[in-house]
Amino acid sequence: NGFKAQQHRWAKGSIQTARKLLPRILKSAMAPRVKLEACLHLLNNFAYVLMLLLAFLMPFSLFVRYQYGLNSVLWIDLPVFVLATISISTFYICSQREIYPDWKSRLFYLPLNLALGIGLAVNNTKAVFEALLRRE
Repeated sequence: NGFKAQQHRWAKGSIQTARKLLPRILKSAMAPRVKLEACLHLLNNFAYVLMLLLAFLMPFSLFVRYQYGLNSVLWIDLPVFVLATISISTFYICSQREIYPDWKSRLFYLPLNLALGIGLAVNNTKAVFEALLRRE
């Protein structure tokens, strides 16, 4: 559909832009924090690649843990999962609070936005690899 196609174009375009601009940015005399900000902004769509990789590796990880009796590792995984979810949720909440006076009513959509982001992982990962491989 149109939404997925637009997301694909944006993801691909950001990586194409990164390929073009990052070498000059990294060689420039800009402050390191500015260079870091540029890298994070231009490469943010790699998060979809990492999310998809995590989704594929999770069943294998769970199987190996079960086989070796490493169920207690959950005490490491659970806080990481919770902190990552809080981080993304805080970003969304702050943006809504900044833009909309009725921001609290928009919190209802937070789980839907998280699901949408996860659902776009395959589409946007494909776009990232197309840009890396210079496919038009």
